[in-house]
Amino acid sequence: MKDLIMVKNSAQKRAARAHQKSRPGTSLPEALRAVDTRGTAVLPPVAADPAVPWFQSVPRRRTTCLLCGKRETVLSYSNDPSDLGRVAVYCDNERCDVRTVEVVVVRDGDLATRQRADVRVLEHFVGGPLHDPAVVSEHDDWIPGAVPWIRHGEHRYVECLWCGDETSRRSATDLLADTGRVQMYCENADCRVRETEHVVLRDGTWQTDERPDVRSLRYIDEPPIFRRGPDGRSRGFVYPRDSAIFAEDDKVARRVSTDPVDWEAAAFVR
Repeated sequence: MKDLIMVKNSAQKRAARAHQKSRPGTSLPEALRAVDTRGTAVLPPVAADPAVPWFQSVPRRRTTCLLCGKRETVLSYSNDPSDLGRVAVYCDNERCDVRTVEVVVVRDGDLATRQRADVRVLEHFVGGPLHDPAVVSEHDDWIPGAVPWIRHGEHRYVECLWCGDETSRRSATDLLADTGRVQMYCENADCRVRETEHVVLRDGTWQTDERPDVRSLRYIDEPPIFRRGPDGRSRGFVYPRDSAIFAEDDKVARRVSTDPVDWEAAAFVR
């Protein structure tokens, strides 16, 4: 058994870790026995779609919050599983003020990703310092304006929400002045994702609610009939209980749309 654990064959160890990930609860010795020294699976692998974000594949899974550093991030109720280029998460840590975070793939080697409406919104509104600098007290893990936990260390890695490996780190182009938005880079060569933007959508402050990038993401997701223009007036009136509108609405189609974005309307949406 000890020889199995201390095996030096990197291909076998990589394959064993992948086998463990696909079969939760499998020990390392069991995983090593399931693959041969060339890294070839001896047991049939668990079927999985590499396009589906790893974080969505198991209910109630938790990962590390980039803002407070606690392993309290869960899948948000607002997440749309049909959008494979975006994941909505929620921090369940009571000592962390961040609630909803929208994670958007901005670079994965696919031109269609760069042409998505929500990706173009994030490129247009690059972010910036919207909260006054804040210092976390002994009673909090993170508050708006405080430096995100992921930026406190040069070599901090967390699990990538798409591949599941602990190979995601702060990107070289991450904007340090923006404490409500973090850009991450996945170093796993087998992961389809390279860079993701983690945007705080909700933390209980008006500064976050009024951010141009947050407003614009909300603008795209909102059914056009509910949208308001720069004058604050609604562009249409419907009864809130008219479920037919929501049944026919396709917000993912708007997210991936290559149509021009109305930047002015997006920035002023209420």
